[in-house]
Amino acid sequence: KVSSEDRTAIVKKFGLRERFFLYPGNFWPHKNHYRIVEAVGIIKQKHKVEIPIVFTGNDIPQWGVLSRCKSLAKRCSVESQLTCLGYVSDKELAALYEVACGLVMPTYCGPTNIPYLEAFYHRCPVIAPDIPGDKEQVKDAAILINPKDSDAIASAMVALWTDNNLRNELIRRGEMRLTELSPLNFRATLGAII
Repeated sequence: KVSSEDRTAIVKKFGLRERFFLYPGNFWPHKNHYRIVEAVGIIKQKHKVEIPIVFTGNDIPQWGVLSRCKSLAKRCSVESQLTCLGYVSDKELAALYEVACGLVMPTYCGPTNIPYLEAFYHRCPVIAPDIPGDKEQVKDAAILINPKDSDAIASAMVALWTDNNLRNELIRRGEMRLTELSPLNFRATLGAII
């Protein structure tokens, strides 16, 4: 966990808005950043709400993902809503989780992903893809979406942005899920299988 003073300093350091969604991940095609940018554009157009997104992780120039995301953001008039921080320290990432309205992670690949566990630990609600592996990992502790459906991603983001009861329930479920996935429970399950 990060102190409130450190959280404030880190948000100020990066010049972030008070509320935003977070997606930590290198800019690889299977991470599906492009759909998030589309979703942010849909939200602005349909709901007249500007929801910021913060991306962390390294750009991989040969894939061109970040440059395509920036081009799309410009076409959708949402450039000011995107912040790309590149690589951040563990402490900075922890603070971002703790401040974020939610983790939005419409990746195409599972079967397991560390950011869900990090989000649960830092009391950050999760939007995850409804794909094999991921949905078993998060169970009912996340809003599950079709990662190919930008409208579904947008709807999930708006729901978390506007519904504090939903956010609080997902935080509670995330903490429960983290307990279920503890090393002690893992050992017990593995022992039972053996």
